[in-house]
Amino acid sequence: MINLFRKSLEAKILGLVMGVIVVGFGIFAWFDVSRDTRDLNNQKEQSTSQLSSNVVNSIQNTMLAGIGSSKGMIATNALEKLRSSPEVERIDVYSNQGQAVFGSSGVDGEAREQISEVLETGNPASYFETRDDKQFLVQVLPLPNETSCQACHFDGQARRGAVLVSNSMASVTSAIHDDKVRMAEVFIGGLLTLLVVLGLSLRATVLKPLRQMVGVIHNITGGDLNERVKVESRDEVGNLAENFNKMTENLQASQNNLRQVNLHLLEANRLKSEFLSVMSHELRTPLNAIIGFSEVLKDEGNGNITDRQEKYLVNIETSGRHLMQLINDILDLARVGSDSMELTREDVSIPRMMEDIRKLGHPFAAQRRIWLEVRASDPLPLVDAEAAKIKRVLYNLVSNGIKFTPEGGRVILEAHPLENMVEISVTDTGIGISPEDQKKIFAEFQQLDSTHSRRFEGTGVGLALSKKLVEQHGGRISVESELGKGSRFSFTLPMTPGRQRASDRSEIVINPQPFIEKESVKGQPLVLIVEDDPQTSELLSIWLGDASYRVAQAFDGEQALKLARELKPYAITLDILLPKIDGWQVLQKLKSDPDTENIPVIIVSILEKSRRGMELGAFDYFVKPVEKKELLCRLESNRLHRLRLDIKADDKSEG
Repeated sequence: MINLFRKSLEAKILGLVMGVIVVGFGIFAWFDVSRDTRDLNNQKEQSTSQLSSNVVNSIQNTMLAGIGSSKGMIATNALEKLRSSPEVERIDVYSNQGQAVFGSSGVDGEAREQISEVLETGNPASYFETRDDKQFLVQVLPLPNETSCQACHFDGQARRGAVLVSNSMASVTSAIHDDKVRMAEVFIGGLLTLLVVLGLSLRATVLKPLRQMVGVIHNITGGDLNERVKVESRDEVGNLAENFNKMTENLQASQNNLRQVNLHLLEANRLKSEFLSVMSHELRTPLNAIIGFSEVLKDEGNGNITDRQEKYLVNIETSGRHLMQLINDILDLARVGSDSMELTREDVSIPRMMEDIRKLGHPFAAQRRIWLEVRASDPLPLVDAEAAKIKRVLYNLVSNGIKFTPEGGRVILEAHPLENMVEISVTDTGIGISPEDQKKIFAEFQQLDSTHSRRFEGTGVGLALSKKLVEQHGGRISVESELGKGSRFSFTLPMTPGRQRASDRSEIVINPQPFIEKESVKGQPLVLIVEDDPQTSELLSIWLGDASYRVAQAFDGEQALKLARELKPYAITLDILLPKIDGWQVLQKLKSDPDTENIPVIIVSILEKSRRGMELGAFDYFVKPVEKKELLCRLESNRLHRLRLDIKADDKSEG
């Protein structure tokens, strides 16, 4: 029943009308029955009062008790005649002492109280009582002791006694019941007739056009905009149908216009793709020539070009490669947007890719004195993706993190498995992104509208391209950020079903072993390089080797302390951000150990804390990126040379 009212408009309307009628008729019936009941009760009270008066008149001049005259017999016969009426239940006469002299032999309860009160006050009384599920109207009247009666009654009392008349209410009850039945029959018959008439009228005038409109709406929803509702009246329903037809016509016209616009857009997109393809070819050809000839001039110039000219050539090459990358990004963005880019999927190791990105981004991060760190779950499954495309996405996120992070900050690459996916994230401690900008940051050619972003290069292509590439792989990309605290970009990639290599468990953590170069020339000074990044360590090794130094390499704090005690090198280059034991602790332990306290320590770090380094005993302090000439010059300085001579002299004297 509830579902019927929920789904059927007809049922709702009829139910509402029926409810109003039931409430209205119920109120009317209550008032009508109450009025009839009141009238019948009044009639019954009047008839009972008349009967009671007749009883009093019959015995007006005599009392039955103790009288054997003809008057007593006449009164008794009159009372018996009155009591024989069908409506009369009983007639009792009581003396002024409350004793029954005619009818009942005695009374109890309310009748006794009423008789006593009437004998005392002389006021008539009436009340209703129920016996054996039957209702009676009882009246008690006083018998006055008039002057004419006192010739026989010498007691001097004002009342000779009382009369009790009990009249049945059966006729009243029956009349009320018949009235209720009649009202119910009229109500049910009228309600059914009204509902039938109302239902037929409702279907013909309201529901039929509405159902026709619903059918047309279903057809329009299915794509057929040629359907129209038939207008059969000029009332509200007809007006609704007419307006609906106008709306459908407008919708059809709009759809036709949109269809034409879409055709034009598709054609424009095709022309744009062709244009980008042609222009990219036309731009790449001269750019390749510019980059190539700048490399030739730089490599073959030797001593024929000055340092300033070489700097210009480097700028030309760098700018050309930047422009080439921008052209590639725009072309790829157009290809992804037109669904013309196809993916060459393969099993990709995310730890290995993250390590490659770390190596690519490390020089840029070191130049800006930013700590670039890689973390990954162990083990990490393979993903089903095109390696070059995902590497491009990851490099875009890392380079953005480095670019928008102030000096001394951190950029962290993380990866961990989810259900059927692998999530990769790049977290930085940069300037952050406002909630408003987060909504539009992945839009094409969109840059942050802030004073910070204007200080950095960018076209707004990288994140838009990254989003499209990730979605093309079946993943999702998102950002979480807070102004002034940094950002976290994360994206997901599908796992390769049923494939996982054990080698992935250790690819991300590279623990290079200490290295000690053999002495090629007797007395060749040894420099201990303490650097956790293998590329930076290798670069320092090449510089020192070119300057005729022998090198040893340590990649964490524990290795540094061990090699320093064993080798007692000529000097130590020390990074601060080291695994296991950081550079500050290494420096403190070196200076607190008598065997190593005199070894000169040159700090090479991205942290700008030279004052602390000098206070802890460092010989000198360089902030990355360090210049080769400056580092070698410091190693070959007279002060360091004299310091080393003093150390050797101390060693000989101790020997």
